[in-house]
Amino acid sequence: MHQAITWVLDPLEPGVRAQALIDFGGRAQDDPQVIAAQEESLVRGSIAKVLNGLTLTPDHDSYEKLMDPRYGTPYHRLVALVDMGAPRGDARVHATLERILEVFAKPDGGFGRTGGQHLGVEAGYEPWRRIHFPRHYYYDFLLGLELVTRLGNPRDSRLKPALDLLASKPVADDRWAIDITHPDVDPEGDPPYKSIMGKILATVIRLEVEPPGNPSRWATLAAMRVLREISADHTSIPGR
Repeated sequence: MHQAITWVLDPLEPGVRAQALIDFGGRAQDDPQVIAAQEESLVRGSIAKVLNGLTLTPDHDSYEKLMDPRYGTPYHRLVALVDMGAPRGDARVHATLERILEVFAKPDGGFGRTGGQHLGVEAGYEPWRRIHFPRHYYYDFLLGLELVTRLGNPRDSRLKPALDLLASKPVADDRWAIDITHPDVDPEGDPPYKSIMGKILATVIRLEVEPPGNPSRWATLAAMRVLREISADHTSIPGR
């Protein structure tokens, strides 16, 4: 695990480093090293890559134009940036969020296309056995493990199948890979959108921050967070 921690603390990916310094380096949110990594992430690495394509124009004035074609549009890029912990003060992030709030807001205080809540999970229909990043509004087993362990129940026996799956997935030296970027259709399942996936895939723009199949700092960071929570030893390992 120490080798994996050293890897996620590597300055080559400042967005991951900023979070790893807090989670595994014992640093506070306002620590100078954390702030420096966050600032660096705006100009180099995965966050900068997603930000550089975040172009908001006056034409982005409707739900459809903010959402489609997926996943290169402002909405999906913003979701990915939030997932990566992008610094909140960036003007591009702020402007995109304001536009989305303006377009998606409903008179009754609701938010979304119909005013209802979109949970992003349909039991038995998501390709939950694979690791994804960015996750957008999809669900997979690693996201589920993160949520449950963060909520303070890391020793629930019902987590065992998901933990066994996590233990089977390292690709090298305690490092995990992104299995596939979204959209991901489970060939064993029968999701309601499967019949139109050919049309969707013909127009989709995949938002890929790291190549699937290779060791991923984002996937490894998520896996390490889960393993830290289920471990009896929560001792921090100092950052470099």
